[in-house]
Amino acid sequence: MKRIISLSILFLLIFNCLGINKSDLISLNSYWEEHTLDQEFLNQLNRGNKYTPIQIHLLLVEKELRKNSNNEKRNKLIDVIHEYAIKGAFPINNHHKKRMPYFIDEYGTACAVGHLIIKSGNENLAKRISNESNYLYLREMDYPEITIWAKEFGFSIDELMWIQPSYGPSCAVGTKRDACFNSICGCINPDFYSIPAIAYAVSEYNDGNGWIVDSLHLWYNQDCARIGQHRITFFDSSNVSHIFTFQIGVKPQINSNIVNTNPTSTSNCDGSIIISNSPNLGYNYYLRLLNNTYSSSSNSGVFDSLCGGVYQLSVSDSDRYCINYYNFTLGFSTGIDEAELQEINAYPNPFTNSINIDFIGNSSLRLYNIQGRIVYESNHYNKAIINTGSFKSGVYILEVSNSSGTIRKKIIKSN
Repeated sequence: MKRIISLSILFLLIFNCLGINKSDLISLNSYWEEHTLDQEFLNQLNRGNKYTPIQIHLLLVEKELRKNSNNEKRNKLIDVIHEYAIKGAFPINNHHKKRMPYFIDEYGTACAVGHLIIKSGNENLAKRISNESNYLYLREMDYPEITIWAKEFGFSIDELMWIQPSYGPSCAVGTKRDACFNSICGCINPDFYSIPAIAYAVSEYNDGNGWIVDSLHLWYNQDCARIGQHRITFFDSSNVSHIFTFQIGVKPQINSNIVNTNPTSTSNCDGSIIISNSPNLGYNYYLRLLNNTYSSSSNSGVFDSLCGGVYQLSVSDSDRYCINYYNFTLGFSTGIDEAELQEINAYPNPFTNSINIDFIGNSSLRLYNIQGRIVYESNHYNKAIINTGSFKSGVYILEVSNSSGTIRKKIIKSN
């Protein structure tokens, strides 16, 4: 007796006999709802399981963009889209549980639109968008420069929105990744690509209360392999079953201890940053100077010979799936002279439930935690007593600013 294949099951047959369809494309980019699909070209791309869904999306868009195009700059960049699609090196979604746009990922790989902007000689614009709006769709961005760039190179904003796909969490074929701390989703990728002529599939999920059928195939359709056990059974055309089982757990929280040493002066680049984690689970460290070209990676967690500036540090686990970000400043402008510096006193240090700060005149006070977030901000005259009872223990930066300049110094909260 013939079995009826539901639409949700059809969705599972990517890279097999049916290939991807328009619903799959819409999951990558919702603008496919508004565009006519070249079904014949899609069928051609599906043959032989040669291309991934994102490659197929870009090659389909490329074909449409070439119609009635007589702008030389535009045509050159359409060629860039083709080369980019064929190469197949796309941003990696390492720390979101759902499909997200990534303008440039933490390893420097740009999305299609970002790649076009970079290849056109506007790398600074691409990096600025990445720094400020990395996970936004183009329709959510407000950059007049993008409109100017698009006009210069013969694209409409709608075309750029159509080009830009989203990226789901990924793991290699035949593997799984546990969920990140405070996340409900991991990633599983059963090796069903090698099964010939899949007829249908059944997904099951067990959170500890027994097996239930996952009729929506959430592990695939929404890139969400929930914490617990997964059992996916594929049946081929001979009704032979192929069973894949995965256990999704939770990875430990990334808790980094960061010790930074400021440069000895604004002209010296002798600052340093040392990161440690307990336990050490083989973390990767990536440091970049915001709004500048400096970037560096490390497996040891040690960065030295650093100039002053605002930095962003990313700490990721061994397979670069879970990641934490820390922002902080190195190198402080000291417009206050040494005599006045001696008049700025913060005590006790270390402090517990309160800290006293003595200084001269009207000043603005800020306290930053080690992640660079402001935890206290107010104006005071000559003296301040700050209630710190609710602060977590650790290192803080005290910033005192007045008409003479700004001083920052390290203070420590103890239990």
